[in-house]
Amino acid sequence: MTVEEYGPTEFRRSEGVSRETLDRLTVFADLLSKWNRTGRLVAPSTLGSIWHRHMLDSAQLLEHLPKGEGKLVDIGTGGGFPGLVLAIMAAERRPDMTFVLVDGNARKCEFLREVCRQTDTGADVRDVRDSDLEPQCADVVTARAVAPLGRLLGMAFRHLSEGGICVFLKGKGVAAEIKAAAESWRFGMTAAPSRTDGSGRILLIRELTHG
Repeated sequence: MTVEEYGPTEFRRSEGVSRETLDRLTVFADLLSKWNRTGRLVAPSTLGSIWHRHMLDSAQLLEHLPKGEGKLVDIGTGGGFPGLVLAIMAAERRPDMTFVLVDGNARKCEFLREVCRQTDTGADVRDVRDSDLEPQCADVVTARAVAPLGRLLGMAFRHLSEGGICVFLKGKGVAAEIKAAAESWRFGMTAAPSRTDGSGRILLIRELTHG
């Protein structure tokens, strides 16, 4: 199966989501395609593989989130990835979690609020640059395609609670990014393979401190 052939039916089968959750994600996907015609939320070339490239890529993080009550902050959420996908799925599977979606682009935040409205998703959308956002004391900070790891750790550090973790999606240059980040930061890390990118990794970073 090609990534273009992977659609909502395949997503439901692989992720085991309910019909209600799939319906909300379908509304999200439809709105993304419509809004992307008048402004770039995601690269237009990826719209043909939205369920694999964006939905599944984001959804795979759910199993790596800590159990129990918690607050997740998604930095540079853009078109809602991974944060809004996780928020929609968590409404059924992890109702004990709260979500804050952060992006400095007003139009993207308008889009995110419209998706939340039409899908009845209770995420808190913040139209502000990360550096201007008050510290969030988050249990989890997520990000996808935002910045090199060293810079990303600096962005996440001020928002993490004591014992909080970072869950980041990274592509084929991940090894070089880890090496560069280790020059300025100290952290514990585990890496899981990405289900959507053979060269990608999901980084779980704990005990983050300045090096």
